[in-house]
Amino acid sequence: MSSHAAVNPALVEWTGHRGLPRFDAVKDTDFAPAFNAAFVFHEAEIDAIAGDSDAPTFANTVTALELAGDVRRRLWQLATEAELFDRSRAAVGAGDRQHQRVPVEPWSAIA
Repeated sequence: MSSHAAVNPALVEWTGHRGLPRFDAVKDTDFAPAFNAAFVFHEAEIDAIAGDSDAPTFANTVTALELAGDVRRRLWQLATEAELFDRSRAAVGAGDRQHQRVPVEPWSAIA
């Protein structure tokens, strides 16, 4: 995904403390172009698996499919955490200090 210059590298290259994302380097406006690039990248990973000329094996098919999409998963995880943080901050700012259960959108919401 490094070929997509418009994508903020802090979204997928987690170089913060203990391998966490650098939240200070991420803006809400960074997510849309990153998701677009991540879906294109994931599709390319799937195409490479499908186009492998070697005989299908568990390793080059099932395992490869399991590992494909890591960039998209990491990006989704970061976006979800950022949204939960924003909602929590808004609740505390509104004076509601009770623990709130915040619903998280399903994967199908971005597909």
